[in-house]
Amino acid sequence: MFTALIPNRLMRFRRARRNIVPGEMPGTLRPSPESEPTKLKIVQYDGKTLNSWDSMEFSELRSLYEDKQKVLWVHVTGLADIPLLRQLGELFDLHRLALEDLLSDEQQSKVEEYDEHLFLVEKIIAFEQGLEADQLGLFLGHNFVLTFCERSRDRLQPLHDRLRRNHGILRNMGADYLAYAILDSVIDLYFPVLQKYGETLDRLEDEMFKDPSHDLLIEAYEIRRQLRQMRRWIWPSRDAIGSLVRKGNDFFSDETRLYLRDCYDHAIQIIGQIDTQRDLATDLREFYLSMASNRMNEVMKVLTIIATIFIPLSFITGLYGMNFNPEISNYNMPELQWRYGYPFALSMMALLAACLMGFFISRGWLRRG
Repeated sequence: MFTALIPNRLMRFRRARRNIVPGEMPGTLRPSPESEPTKLKIVQYDGKTLNSWDSMEFSELRSLYEDKQKVLWVHVTGLADIPLLRQLGELFDLHRLALEDLLSDEQQSKVEEYDEHLFLVEKIIAFEQGLEADQLGLFLGHNFVLTFCERSRDRLQPLHDRLRRNHGILRNMGADYLAYAILDSVIDLYFPVLQKYGETLDRLEDEMFKDPSHDLLIEAYEIRRQLRQMRRWIWPSRDAIGSLVRKGNDFFSDETRLYLRDCYDHAIQIIGQIDTQRDLATDLREFYLSMASNRMNEVMKVLTIIATIFIPLSFITGLYGMNFNPEISNYNMPELQWRYGYPFALSMMALLAACLMGFFISRGWLRRG
């Protein structure tokens, strides 16, 4: 079940972290205590060749950067090595405020244009033991792309494989098309997560019709909460990609902006799917509450019928429970001296109860639902 994947029944998202000392200079780089070791993956390619390295001397990286005829992609996972981040910033002329934003996972998706590069922030999501998000920082220059991820799980490995296979036009395009391909891969990661939520909601709907339970309500609530969080991530992403489509800049060619439109359409589709699934989760919650209210009404109806039947019976037993002495007066309950008084009282009460039951049945008040 979905709830088995939620620690303590309600999953808590990782809190945003940002190490800020009041009054310090803007652009100061402070690693998070939870930062993972820094690793590099370097790829340089053109239409005919591709070379990749897992590490190299910084002087070699500089020579790769100076080769303007090829596209250079430096992918960094783990942000613990601050000196290395500073070296990369100096080599590629990255703005120090953008580097500072890399170390904060509270950033929303955005696009910032600088003189020598374009800086983008996106959320990479996945569903493993629960909904997870990693922040991706992307720098786009005229012949290079730098990507930075907080954690070592490489969600962009399929794109590396695609480069090696030389599938499609990726190897024949420039750095701007590589940046688009990365954005497209990040956006498309929402679809399998939404598919998993959709399948879970369909199962919850079937189970709730059969046997509504509090566990199903908790599960539907948790899915709705996570869908709300996903919408908070994808909404600014849609706006950021939309700004790249609408506004011209020196880093994305007109041809690549046509592909960005497709990425923008995917973001809109994701928002639509999220809204649809949130509505379904809300409907399931309302359906459960309605069923719970109906069950309570059924219980109250049964109790009311029982009480209604016993009201006249209680009146009869209370009437004959009055302590009037029949020996003093013939009007003081003479039937108490009657030989068949007790069987008569029981028969009268049974007949009265049967008449009430018949009346309830004739009105349809004892039918289920």
